[in-house]
Amino acid sequence: MAYFLHFPWIPISVTFSRASILLWKTGCCKCIDTGISGIVLFPQDQPFFSEQLLYLLLQKYPLVLIDRNLPRLDTSYVIGDNKTGGALCLRHLHALGHQRICFVSSARRNTFTVRSRIDGILQEAKARNIPESSITILDFFNKHQPYVHYQKQMMKLIREERITAFIAAESTTCAYLYSLFATMNLRVPEDISLMSFDKPLVESQHPDFFTHISQSEYLMGKEAGTILKHQIETRDPQVTHRVMSPLLEVRKSTRAIVL
Repeated sequence: MAYFLHFPWIPISVTFSRASILLWKTGCCKCIDTGISGIVLFPQDQPFFSEQLLYLLLQKYPLVLIDRNLPRLDTSYVIGDNKTGGALCLRHLHALGHQRICFVSSARRNTFTVRSRIDGILQEAKARNIPESSITILDFFNKHQPYVHYQKQMMKLIREERITAFIAAESTTCAYLYSLFATMNLRVPEDISLMSFDKPLVESQHPDFFTHISQSEYLMGKEAGTILKHQIETRDPQVTHRVMSPLLEVRKSTRAIVL
């Protein structure tokens, strides 16, 4: 959105669906009814599809997705290289001596972004002769549950399955895990290493505390805005795909295994 602020003659409307299919459908209809020229869409975590979206595509309506794509439909999108991001996570933790790792996502594992990240982790693990059984996948993790709901499960993973590091698929999931571990008297990174995709924000920690995969969100949004602006101005519905390279930002939330 900040990209369009450089063009004050372009009016901007921002709508938040709050992961609600109903609100998304309502917002989509509003865009059509009020004559909005195009949409940059950041879909919810879960796999999504709607008649409204199909209608937009059939009408060649200017539409660009951010951090998602629809395998069944050819739409313009700007995404991070999630498979490479997953590989970077595994490579970093393995270099620190971690052999048993847990990947946690609030979305289902068949969601495009999550599936790609898991594939990257498992492929890198295979390349390093780490058995797939050493990688635990927790999907559909409910960040709205009270911490006590997950305490027993997490303790079993750490004490019985010997998990020493966690990778969070979302920054909000990472923040939840950090607070959950605190209720269990587990310190990050002294007792458990924790890293994330995108930079988490936790009130009790410095903004640069967490090791994370940077997907250059601003650049991703700028690229999506550039594509949409071109489609609107030229009335050219040509589909454009952009894949942004991720970067590993090593901070203080991961550390080497202490034997």
